[in-house]
Amino acid sequence: MQEARNPADEIWALLKETDRIVKENALRLQETDRIVKENALRQKETDRQMKETDRKIGELGNRFGELAEHLVA
Repeated sequence: MQEARNPADEIWALLKETDRIVKENALRLQETDRIVKENALRQKETDRQMKETDRKIGELGNRFGELAEHLVA
């Protein structure tokens, strides 16, 4: 035979479980926020490196142009 449960006890148990889930989700949200900020910093560094690479490639192209001019001259 199943023991009758007090509805108020069931409600409190559900509220406690909901509170636990909310707290767990808050922690996950904090971790997600930290990861997003970290990724933004990495992306900023990647962008900086790409600009530097583009600049160097542009300079190299100019040097080839100068070489071609000298060969023609």
